[in-house]
Amino acid sequence: DSIEARNSGNRFQLTIVKGNYFIQINNFSGFPALLQVMVKLANATLATIKPATDSALLDLLPRKNLIKGSEIIIRGPYGLEPIFTFGEGDMLQLGGKTFGVVGDYQQETDKFTIILIPYPDSILARSAFQNLLKNLDPYLKVVHHTDRLLIFNDYQKQYGSVRLKDHTLEIKIHLDSQQKFLPLINSL
Repeated sequence: DSIEARNSGNRFQLTIVKGNYFIQINNFSGFPALLQVMVKLANATLATIKPATDSALLDLLPRKNLIKGSEIIIRGPYGLEPIFTFGEGDMLQLGGKTFGVVGDYQQETDKFTIILIPYPDSILARSAFQNLLKNLDPYLKVVHHTDRLLIFNDYQKQYGSVRLKDHTLEIKIHLDSQQKFLPLINSL
């Protein structure tokens, strides 16, 4: 029998993706006769899954200059880590429950990344912003900060910003010039 969705695996584990779901079926014994049971369980589960729906989260990203296919959804430090490290642990206090979106942008010769994290309320967003300020990685040098804005320089001499806006953190990273922040600083 075959599995009715994108998959990979062996007699120890099947990994399956269908629609908005990621499924793993484990056989800790590795007993080969259980592979058929694993496949039947997979197909029975897959039959109950409706077709994929687009995530409304991705609609938060500005469309202008967005590099197609660069969009990512994150919800914790492990999802954020390959994109950027602000420090150890769950610096943005996502807790595996608050989702954020990431996209890369191309504007003329500049390429940069935007991370948007809408928190359930402004109190949680402010708490995450304060946690970031308090525990920022020492490799990130603060250039400017207020109670709603952080501008920093990273170890590659690129700039970034974190702006607290209502219940959302708006983060820009991999910017080549501090000059891009002067209008933002002056607007506060």
